[in-house]
Amino acid sequence: MSIFKKSNNYFSLSILSHKLQVVLLDSQGKRVISFAEASFDADLVQDGQVVNPEKLAPVISKLLKQTNITQKSVVVGIPEAKAFTKVIQIPKIKLDEIDEAVKWQAKSFLPTTLKESYFDWRILNSKSEPQYTILVVSVPKKIIDGYVATLKLLDLQPLSFETTSVTLARLIQDKKELNVITEIQANEAILTLCFGAQIRASSIVALTGKATGSDTSQLLDTLKKMIAFYEKKYQPETVAHIYLCGAAAGKSLKDQVAKLLDKPVDFCPLTVANFNAQQANTFATAISLARRKIALPEDETTINLLPPKIQKQYQQTVKAKSFKFALILASLAIWLIGLGSAGTFFLLQNQLNQLKASQSAQAQELSLTAVTAQKIKTINQKSQQVITLAKLRIFPQDVIDQVLAAAPESVTLTSLDFNLEEQTIALSGMAKQRQDLLDFKRNLLASQRFASVIIPISSLEKEENLTFNLNFIVQEINEKN
Repeated sequence: MSIFKKSNNYFSLSILSHKLQVVLLDSQGKRVISFAEASFDADLVQDGQVVNPEKLAPVISKLLKQTNITQKSVVVGIPEAKAFTKVIQIPKIKLDEIDEAVKWQAKSFLPTTLKESYFDWRILNSKSEPQYTILVVSVPKKIIDGYVATLKLLDLQPLSFETTSVTLARLIQDKKELNVITEIQANEAILTLCFGAQIRASSIVALTGKATGSDTSQLLDTLKKMIAFYEKKYQPETVAHIYLCGAAAGKSLKDQVAKLLDKPVDFCPLTVANFNAQQANTFATAISLARRKIALPEDETTINLLPPKIQKQYQQTVKAKSFKFALILASLAIWLIGLGSAGTFFLLQNQLNQLKASQSAQAQELSLTAVTAQKIKTINQKSQQVITLAKLRIFPQDVIDQVLAAAPESVTLTSLDFNLEEQTIALSGMAKQRQDLLDFKRNLLASQRFASVIIPISSLEKEENLTFNLNFIVQEINEKN
């Protein structure tokens, strides 16, 4: 489920080896509104891990002031160091069983345990194929926790964490062939081999800060060996294209790669309305981040390494908004139903009165035919039904208001289903203490509007922070005339 639909509700923060980039796009993701980059001391982030959040935070703050970015939500791209990616195959099973199956396989190949990692997966192929192709991405918790701590100092809210290789692969995911995309910065290069969105391999090449001499030779040698190894592994597939991006990816290097490997080489196919090719190339990862679909880790079509604690906060926010919207729709529907019922009642009553008058005037001259008698009988039945419903009517909005009034402050409702025909309610929510939930039940019964309030035993197992389900009957309140 998408958290935000418009990209200008959030900005992207790309954290490279020794540099930060921020980008804010327009609502269509086609134009850059603000952008900037800044270097930081090497001792602030080492091997992908934040060493000193208190010193890194001011660097980010300065960038945001420089660009006049006031948005508090951010999509974060983290360095590839310590990240682990793998493509696996699993049999066709139910969607809600995939997570457990992936975790079971991941135990055998992850470099760290699941308890020590933030990890996510996404389905890469069509659901109609005989088995699932799954991309798995994992990063040690201490890496992401360092960035969370830094953002917290700035009162920024992370929506997503993503590794560089995933960000790069998205730039060429529509090209259904084996390609290499390489981001080249002053201090390192990230080489990613992918087929569409499938990341087959990634490699990091450390550079000294010069895109010539030994650095160029080392980069070209690694690229050549990587392509040779994986072309042999995936034969008869061959690398069809090589794409370059990053501040240090210039024309000279592009020509050298093409000459050495004898393959088509181009800069990353990235179009931004108000950026020239060089600017787009320099900020490629930050732009890709800003354009990505923002969804919670539970979404099977995206990768999001958001810590579970933050994920739960967003889930509660989304549920609260959905519940509020549902109440508005329910109120509107109830109003329309009530209006329609009243209109039907008066229409039928009017027709019945007209028929009775006509019947009285013609009673001495004509006997009713069987057809006319049947019509009168039908109208009488419908009129009686409407009159009966009017007498027994329970207004749903009143019922919902009474349910909300019965809930203690420490009880949060996340969903409510009111069955008008059966006059039953099924709701779910969260209670801070077990006693709060019991008080809620007592309040419902005390109102005399509700009966048979049932709390499943499973909802009472915990003392604190209970997730509960509740079912009960709505009944009429007898009024004395």
